[in-house]
Amino acid sequence: MGDRRDILLKEYETCQSHTNSIGSQYWAIVGTFIGFTTAFLAVTAALNRPWLTLGLGVAGILIVYVLWRMLRRIDSIVFSNNFRMREIEEMLDNIMLKNRSIRWLDEPTTTPQEHKERMDKLRAELNCRYEAPGQRIACWLFAIVSLLWIFFIVAAFFIK
Repeated sequence: MGDRRDILLKEYETCQSHTNSIGSQYWAIVGTFIGFTTAFLAVTAALNRPWLTLGLGVAGILIVYVLWRMLRRIDSIVFSNNFRMREIEEMLDNIMLKNRSIRWLDEPTTTPQEHKERMDKLRAELNCRYEAPGQRIACWLFAIVSLLWIFFIVAAFFIK
């Protein structure tokens, strides 16, 4: 049992570090992309090159769409890792509760009776309605950035 437990703990650690790694990489890429392309788009608009601005705007929208699809893929990987971590927690005789506690915050109806009091206390300490932010933020970010690109494209043609 000791070898199996060590293997499960190592897998748990691997899932956790993988989730942290891909999340950090993604947001670094997105932040860099948005910063550079917005600056480049502003410079081309200031140079009064409407076709260059139009091309960059359309390319920007396509790239934002690709990044949004990547985020959906990353969300799937994170969900898969967290699901596996919950399975490992259950296999280790319920001595680890990290991922299941987060799930119980997300879905209060899934909280087992023996943990209900502890989770209610945690929700009271949070003093707000806990919400998993991933998908909602990604959808709004995609919509806002796409609208900004469209605004810049229109501005390049009509604002002189």
